[in-house]
Parts: sequence; C-alpha cells; structure tokens
Amino acid sequence: MLRKLISLALCMILCVSASVISACAEETAPVEKRITKIQKAVEEGGDKALWELVNTNYATNAYKEEGCSELYIWAPDGPVLPCVGREDEHVKNYYMVDMMVTNNVGLMLEQVLSYTVQPDGTCVLQDLSQDLLPAGPERIAPGYVFSYRSTYPADGTSRYEIVAAVGTDDNGHELEFYGVIQRLNYIPYDAAEIVSVNPDYDIDRVRYEADFRMILADGVWWVPINTLGKTRYTNREIADMVEHSPEEKQEEISTLYEAIQLFRISGFTYTEDNADILENEIKWEHHKPGRDAVRTNTGCCATDSNWLNYILSGDYEQIGFLSYSCADNNGHVFNFIYQDGYYYFIDLTGYEDSYENGLARESGMPRDYIYSGLATGCLIKARSPEDFVNYYVGICGNAPNLFFLYQGENNLPIAGIEIDGLMTMTYPEGYDIQILDGNEPDKLGVQFVEGPKKEYKWSALKDAKIKVKDKYLRDAEKNAAEPLTAWQPGDVLTLEDNSDKGRAVIDGVKFGTSKRDEVRVGFEDNLYLDGKHANGVFDLSLQLEQHSEAMKDMDSLVLGELNIDIVRTIPETQLVICTREGDQLTVQEVTDGKYYESRQISIRKDENGNWTETPEYWYLIITNGKKMKYEFGRFKCELN
Repeated sequence: MLRKLISLALCMILCVSASVISACAEETAPVEKRITKIQKAVEEGGDKALWELVNTNYATNAYKEEGCSELYIWAPDGPVLPCVGREDEHVKNYYMVDMMVTNNVGLMLEQVLSYTVQPDGTCVLQDLSQDLLPAGPERIAPGYVFSYRSTYPADGTSRYEIVAAVGTDDNGHELEFYGVIQRLNYIPYDAAEIVSVNPDYDIDRVRYEADFRMILADGVWWVPINTLGKTRYTNREIADMVEHSPEEKQEEISTLYEAIQLFRISGFTYTEDNADILENEIKWEHHKPGRDAVRTNTGCCATDSNWLNYILSGDYEQIGFLSYSCADNNGHVFNFIYQDGYYYFIDLTGYEDSYENGLARESGMPRDYIYSGLATGCLIKARSPEDFVNYYVGICGNAPNLFFLYQGENNLPIAGIEIDGLMTMTYPEGYDIQILDGNEPDKLGVQFVEGPKKEYKWSALKDAKIKVKDKYLRDAEKNAAEPLTAWQPGDVLTLEDNSDKGRAVIDGVKFGTSKRDEVRVGFEDNLYLDGKHANGVFDLSLQLEQHSEAMKDMDSLVLGELNIDIVRTIPETQLVICTREGDQLTVQEVTDGKYYESRQISIRKDENGNWTETPEYWYLIITNGKKMKYEFGRFKCELN
C-alpha cells in the first residue's frame, strides 16, 4: 500500500560520498586552462587510465603533502540516481556537488571538469569552468564550501562521474583534486539493494551473491570472493566446524569463500608471533606453520598466509605467497591463487577479527572499494603478477622495493642483513622464487644462502579456545518466522507524540528518535524545499506561491528520497512503517531482518487540480541486541 502512495521520489538520501584526491606539483605560477593530469590520462588511456589516476592519487594521499591546500569533493545528494524509468516525465534528477577546503591553505579555483564514464568505457568531458567561474578564478577560503548544481540530469547511462577541481593554492602549488560522484546504475533501477542479501551465507561484508568486476588498472580488477567458488555451507554450519582438528578443517574447506567464512567465524586474532633464531651469525625470522596457525587461531601476516595455504592446499591449480620487503627492513606477506589463467591476490590480514572496517563491502561500487584497505580487504584479480605489483606500487605512498613470489608448504624463513651499506634480504637457497621489481629496487639487495637448520618448537603452543559470536550461531530461516512484534499491516497503534523532545510512546512502548539515517535534499530547477532535520524527525515545507509558474503544468512533483539503511541480521531488527492520523498510527508495512531501500515520495494534485500534502509517515525500528531498543523517525511535507 505504502509503495503505491510514495511511488516517485524525494531526494533525501543517506550521505554518500566521494573520494577525494589531489596531485601536488612544484611551486609555479598558475597557467590558465593548463592541460591537466586527468585530461592527459583520458587521452592516453581512456577510462582505465582515468580510474587508475584517481585511485592512485587517493591511495597515496598526495593531498597531504606539506604546504598544499586540501580540498574535499562530494555529492551530498548522492548516490546520484538515474531518472530513467520513473513515472513522472517532469522529473529531472539534478544534484549538488560541493567542494570544501579542509585545512588552512586556501585554493584559487581555476577549472572544474566533469568526466562521465559510459557503459562502453567512453569518457565524456564537460568543462564546467565557464558556467561556474564566469568572472575567472575564484578563491575557496579555508572552511568555505563552493557548491554548484549539476548542469545536466543523471540520465541513467553513465557508470560513474569524476569531478576534477583544478587550481593554485595560497602557497603557489598547482593542484588537481578528484571526487568520485557515485551513481547507482551499476544495478537495475528497481533493485532494493546494491547486492542482494543472503544472511545464511553472507559473511560480514563478503556477499554470497555478489557479481561484479571493477577495473583498477590495466590487467587488474576487484572481484568478489565467490569468483573462486561459492560456499557449500551456511555460517551456522561453519560455526559447528570451529572445534574440528586442523586436518578435518583442511578436508572440509574447498573454496576461498569457505576459508574466509571459517577464518572470520573462528575469530582469528592478530599477534606478533614470528620467532627470531640466530644461526651462523644470521638472525633468521621463522614463521608459524599453517597447521599450527589453524589450531592456535592467532598470528601476524605470515601466520595468516600460512593458515590459508594450509587450508586450501590442493584445492586450486596453485596457491602460494607474495611477500615484499623495504629498505628499512620492514615487509609483509599475503597469498596468491592461480586458477584458469589468472592470478588472484588475497590478504587475510584484512579479515582478522579486529579489522572489519577495512573490508570492502562487495558491491562493485568505487565508493566501497576506495573506503576499504584497497589491496587489503578484498580479492584482486590480475592478468599477471607483474600487473598486480605495478598496481600495488602505484597505490602505496611508501612503496616496497622488491616483491617475492613463490610456493611452498609454509612461508620461508627470511633475514635482513646490511652488506656494504645496502639492506639485503636473505632467503634459503634451493627454492624457486620469482623476484619482481617494486619502487627503487636498487635500494634493496637479495642473496640466497644455506638455510637454517634450527626450528622453533611451535608444537608447544596451546590450542585456542574458540568462542563463536552469537551472530554466526543464529539460523536465519528459522528465526525469520519469529518477529520482534506481532504488528501487521492494518493494525492501529496508539501514539503519544513528544517528538519535539525526541520521544514518543507507541502502543505503550517508549521510543526514542533514530539518529541512524542522514537526510539530504536535492531540488528541481526553480523549486525549493525548505525544512529541518533534527533528532531523527524531518519537517519539510514546499513554498508553492513562489513557484506557481513552474508548477502550473505539473500533475505531480518529485521532491526527493528518504533513504532507510538498516542492515542487521535476522531477527535482530524489525522495521514498521506507519501513517499518522491524529493520535493513532496505522501500520502500512512490517519488514523483519535486513533492509536497504530508498523510499520515493511525491506530491500530487487532487482531482480538482489542488496540490495535496503527503501523509505523515512514521518508521519504527525495533532492535534486539543485548537489550531491546526502540527508535522512530518521522517525515511529513507540508504545503505553504
């Protein structure tokens, strides 16, 4: 019923975002309409080079160089929704783009460029400078927001948009800043989620049904974990395996997806557990073997990679290690898998129990990739090890000097020795190791010597006592039939409204305002929506008298969207949407479990040609955590 009442759109959207990137050059006088790095990238390599430039500059934090201005670019109305397929022909989905200097160095803005990337990879350039800067360069002072309305509707055909701000800061640095303006047409318009949710099989941000491939660089892609095979087990079934022996786990687990389920559900934790043993005047760094990694359930990056190498032994054409070293004797190691002609790189450090915020939500969206650990926290597919290393070096601010690719039962012992002033990585001889150049490879030496004979007594370490989190023990299908309330569509609930104080009593239960949803408002040309958002309550008004000429030929008006973003495991959350009549709420919809949807709201003329107000919608969120939590939000648009 509610879906019919609010069938078009109000642009009130959960804040999204955009990545911000800059490239800082030497101090020179500004040059009007100079050829920018982003223009050169597109001319030389198209959309691949465009994305690589933007992604690389973000990852290296180039804008953090001392003395450079910092500019953040974002779309407060985003994700930018295409208007194709909407019912109202008058709707044009314009949106705002904001730029703000975030440090104390101002920026003289000289050019604003917009690149939209089409499904076929074509990059379409719009130089917005003349429209936005008609009087010439404009200074953006520290803390000031330069804002503009997009000059064309989101037509639903482009994959994403890059906005480039070009200028010279107060210290004379020529700068480029890039913002990724997110679009939702990676998926069908009517999809309720970016990636469908399957609570039985999804493991945190890893999605069982994810299906995408996002280019990162030439020959390098971000792909979902299930690319290398889906799982045969529910999370509850994996939870039943955590007390099995290492040998049993190795036999039961056959895909990377299943391995990550086991790794996450077992709650693998980080500890520094390498063992240094002096032998023949060389201090060798030894690493915990895979079997011991499984049974102790803790360790560092070397232990993580040995864990995966052990669990997936024999399940793919090849599985092994990619380690890297730096001239300061620091390093890292993770896994590679070779299957069907491609290399896949996975770093389990990003999947440790304490590292969830670094995981990329498997959506295929640039936003989710950029906000992850980039090469840590997702699966990277590459045409060759060289392609991956070139990409990895490009995104690292302090890139490694050398990379080492090899296979083996476990990580090899390693030592860093300074020889004639050159840090030299020392490996045991007799192994097939492919050495790949990183950044300034001449600053690091390599030698192969007779390997160590001594071993650390790893068997003396105790087995871990694994406690599985409650969220992995619930049977989603079984519990889905046990809603948190018995409310059904059509039920009438009593209401005591104290929402001005952030409180309400609904059917005798005390609710507090929800602060979970963030609302932004976007506008049609010459139509302005005034209002406020406080304490989870949204009061908006449309000034009709000011816009009668613009609205006279319209039968309906799309104001925007209220985005409800609740992602909790069944049966932890219930969403109840109601309409208000006086001191009563009538239930329209009840949804149990995970939920993600943009609610489209419109105002229409009645049969006499008069504009009608929207109903007052209330949405109730009931959450069952350690204790029951009751929250509400309210929306109403009044006509003035």
